[in-house]
Amino acid sequence: LEELADEYAGRMTIAKLDVDQNGEVAAKYGIMAIPNLIIFKNGQPLSQIVGYKPKAELKRALDAALG
Repeated sequence: LEELADEYAGRMTIAKLDVDQNGEVAAKYGIMAIPNLIIFKNGQPLSQIVGYKPKAELKRALDAALG
């Protein structure tokens, strides 16, 4: 995730959230398993990826979100 944050710097913000420390946020977005990536656009969830995925698959999802 850190690599992707560097690669997409200036085009999107990538952040991590500790679900143990932020249970309300996890509940709000239905996070039941980790890792869990939620892609937001204009403040709204656009897509969600649950479980480990290869970097290439994550990049495809991020690129799609950028349009």
